[in-house]
Amino acid sequence: MSFITVISSKGGSGKSTTVMGLGLWASKLRPNQNVLLIDGDLVVNTLQFKMCRSPKATLADVLQKFSPLEDALHQCDLVDPDTGKALYPNLGILPAAKRRRGQKRRESFLPPMHGSRYSSVMRVAQRFDDMKDQLRKTFSQVFVDTPATRGMEHMFLAGLADGVVYVTDPADESIEATLGTASDLERMLGVQTIGVVLNRLSSSHNKQQWIKKASEIAPVLGVVPKDDLVDDAFARNIPIVAEDENSPASRALKEIALKLIETRIKPAERIAPRLESVFWGLAESLKSGSDSTREDAEKL
Repeated sequence: MSFITVISSKGGSGKSTTVMGLGLWASKLRPNQNVLLIDGDLVVNTLQFKMCRSPKATLADVLQKFSPLEDALHQCDLVDPDTGKALYPNLGILPAAKRRRGQKRRESFLPPMHGSRYSSVMRVAQRFDDMKDQLRKTFSQVFVDTPATRGMEHMFLAGLADGVVYVTDPADESIEATLGTASDLERMLGVQTIGVVLNRLSSSHNKQQWIKKASEIAPVLGVVPKDDLVDDAFARNIPIVAEDENSPASRALKEIALKLIETRIKPAERIAPRLESVFWGLAESLKSGSDSTREDAEKL
C-alpha cells in the first residue's frame, strides 16, 4: 500500500489531469482493490468538480474534527450514461473542502492555528498521521493532488507521501522550478522521489532532448503526448480516461499507472516527527542568520 503525492511547480502543466488518470487506471487495473484520490488543490478543486460534485464532508471537516473520516470518503461520481452504474466502484474521493462553482475559494483546508505556530503545526501533523493510519486499512493505493503554490498545505500533503511524482511540461522554466521543489522537499522532509511525468509533449518537440532534461529531476516514468481530446473532455468536466481510454494521453497514463502500482515503495516515516525535526533544525540554524535558513523558515 502506498501514498503517492503528485506535485507540479507550475500551474497549467496538467497535474490534476495526471492525478485523475492515474487514479482511474489504478482502480481499473486492480478492480479488487480500493483506490483513493485526495483533492488537496483548493485553487481549482478539479477532482471535486469532475468526480465528487456534492460532498457531504471533506478533508477540512476531518482535520477540524467536525466529521469522522468515513463521512468524508465518497465514491467516484462517474457513471455509465446508459445504465447509471458506477464506472469505478472501487475508486474513492476525499475532497479538500466544500465549494460551489463560482464561489470564492477556501483559503485553506487546515484548521485555524491556535497557540504557537509550532504547537499548531504539530497538532495538525498528528491528525494527518492518524488519518493516514486509518486509510491504510482500506485502500491499496492513494494518489494526492496538490496546489501549484507552496505553503503549509503543500508541506503537509508532501509529507503525507510515501513517494512523490513530479509533473512537468516541456519548458525550461518548469523543469528548473521542479528541480528546486524536489531538492527542497528531500532536504527538509526527506521525501522520496519516485519519478517524473513529462506531460503535453507535442510532435514538434524533440522527445529525447526533453526526456534528458526531465531526467535531471528524477527518472522519467513516462511521456504523455499533447492530446486535444484532453482539453475537450476537461471542458465538459470529464477526465480523459473516462471519456476515451484509447486516446493517446489515456494510453500513456495507463502505462505510468501500471508502473506505479507495480513499484514497491517504502512507507515513509510519520509526518509529525519529521516536521518536528525541521522546526528544531531551523531554530538552531536561524541563530547563524543564513539566508537559506530564513527562506526555509518562510516556507513553513
